[in-house]
Amino acid sequence: MGGQASKNFYKRFSGGIEVRYAETPLSDCEQTRRNKIIAEAFYVLLKDVLGREPTHEEFLGLKKIEIKKRKQ
Repeated sequence: MGGQASKNFYKRFSGGIEVRYAETPLSDCEQTRRNKIIAEAFYVLLKDVLGREPTHEEFLGLKKIEIKKRKQ
């Protein structure tokens, strides 16, 4: 990412991403389906922001995400 894009990314997401769930309890099937959809959406978001496939550790939050500057 360029300097401005990198600044904007850290400005928006440095505090983390907050996900709010419905207050009504879901059945096990609905819970599993919702978790799968959220995980897929988060994966696509990371992939688009990074411009590459995130590693398993990055996806799980076990490793800090490294953003390498692209040559233009």
